[in-house]
Amino acid sequence: MSRPAPAAPGQGAETDSRPRPFRRAISGGLTGWRTLQGRASRSEFWYFLLFVQVISLLGAALHEGLAVMTLALYVPLFSVAVRRLHDVGRSAWSLLWVILPWVGAILLVVWFAQPGSSGENSYG
Repeated sequence: MSRPAPAAPGQGAETDSRPRPFRRAISGGLTGWRTLQGRASRSEFWYFLLFVQVISLLGAALHEGLAVMTLALYVPLFSVAVRRLHDVGRSAWSLLWVILPWVGAILLVVWFAQPGSSGENSYG
């Protein structure tokens, strides 16, 4: 029984439910930031979110200038979040729910935590 070849970062769907290793999730988030197409697994999203938060906190603790530079990591985080929403069958426009205090954040966390749709969906 052969395992399917993994998709390149930001390319195609990662349809299996196996968790993505931490290093691969980080490299996928950093190299696939230019594309909003495809899908991102739960592990890729949560590992990348953890990475961005840790780097932001370290940057803020070490020097104010580093904290500003870490804001650049939020562009790839946005891209991974869009691909994560695609994995659960939602449009990138769903990120606009964050405008609603509390309700929007709760909705997004629920969607980000849901398992991805198995097989193909309208986003890949």
